[in-house]
Amino acid sequence: MNPVPLRVLEHTAQWTSERAAEIQQQFVRGEVNALSCSTTFELGVDVGDIRLVAAHAWDIAGALRAGAAAAFVARPGMVLDPLAPAPDIVGSNLEEVATRIIEVELP
Repeated sequence: MNPVPLRVLEHTAQWTSERAAEIQQQFVRGEVNALSCSTTFELGVDVGDIRLVAAHAWDIAGALRAGAAAAFVARPGMVLDPLAPAPDIVGSNLEEVATRIIEVELP
């Protein structure tokens, strides 16, 4: 069995237009075998400009580790993971969280 060389690059909205085009051309030419892509690339949105609102610790941890902001709705029985990064907004219900987001995000 002969191993196949594998070259994977990230394709993300965080790249400049020039860098993104360069990566796309490397993929078309076969110089890159696989691209790790996010949907934010297609939308032209930087993941750092996104805020996830959720009531599950794993969603919050994933968003924060990916570079997005997060807000946690602390419904009864739902707790944050003490080993994961903490969101900057926590509220007991969606209205409380939304109010806090508006206070933080809008001047």
